Amino acid sequence: MKKDNLRQVSTRYGPVIDYLDDIEASEIKDLFHQAHSLINDGMYANAMAAAKSCLQSKIGPSQTAALNIFVGNCLLIEGRLDKAEDRYLEATKWARKNADQLGVVAALNNIAVIYRIRRWTEKALDYHQRVYWVCRDIGSLQGEASQLSNTGAVHQMDGQLSKALGYYQQALKLYANIGDQYGQAKMLSNVGTVYRLEGELDRAFGLYQRALDIHKELGDQYEQADQLANMADIHRAKGEGDKALETYDQSLAVSDHAGRPWRLAEIMSNMGHANRDKKDFEEALKWYQRSLQISRQIGALQEVADQLSNIGFVFQLKQDKEEALKHYRESLEIYTVIGAKDKMDEVKRKARALSAS
Repeated sequence: MKKDNLRQVSTRYGPVIDYLDDIEASEIKDLFHQAHSLINDGMYANAMAAAKSCLQSKIGPSQTAALNIFVGNCLLIEGRLDKAEDRYLEATKWARKNADQLGVVAALNNIAVIYRIRRWTEKALDYHQRVYWVCRDIGSLQGEASQLSNTGAVHQMDGQLSKALGYYQQALKLYANIGDQYGQAKMLSNVGTVYRLEGELDRAFGLYQRALDIHKELGDQYEQADQLANMADIHRAKGEGDKALETYDQSLAVSDHAGRPWRLAEIMSNMGHANRDKKDFEEALKWYQRSLQISRQIGALQEVADQLSNIGFVFQLKQDKEEALKHYRESLEIYTVIGAKDKMDEVKRKARALSAS
């Protein structure tokens, strides 16, 4: 997989692929760079507008595919899964028109991510398998490793942890064979997460530490923040509330410096959880509200709804029924708009139980 053409973009749903094609040599290069700068700053609506302006230019099929993938990624981050899938399907059409296998890999992979979010296990596995064989056909070992990892993620989501571990270990071996340190660190982290889910917390912590050390060597602040957050999750699972908060705070500082607003919002939400565990409800509300503010600024609709639901639950714990129901209703409205059925059902159950109490 050509590193100058395809790159992984971290989202709250896991990595998606961003396809750059040969836009560097085109007349839309500057505007496309502007779009990327905007998405890095969390300004997804403005990033999509810039990309759509690029689509109005005279560009080739592969560039059209790349821009549709970019817009799809923005929509996915916002939680607009149906519209994101439409963009990826459009990208697939344009990539195939130009026999552009890399464009097909990126688009189909991202469709599989949507199916994973929706918990459509069989469809997600099918798409990742299809992408895997395309990568094999074009001799992309990095692509093969990526799809092994993605297949593991689907099995992990489905609760099949032994299968997930097997795929992660295959991917780890392949990344090691091609000397991809970034990929190795990601797989160490994924293996750690399987052990965390199996209750082997110390083993998981050690793997997160190894991944963190590699990312420090690579100078990758995004991933350093992620590993610190994973380590904080371990402290929280062990009931080490103060250590969890301290490590989340370290993650927050690194993530803030790296400039990734959606990740900042996620870590702030975790800070809220940790304070809620300690029954410090006022501090929990403060962190959830900060996360909510950032999520609104960047237009991440599902995260907005999640924080409204979290705030509602804290008010429920404080026995403020009116405020709790108000926030549950607001979150339900957004979940309904974006079609997040599992979340809708969860909030409805909470609201019904609270109303009946």
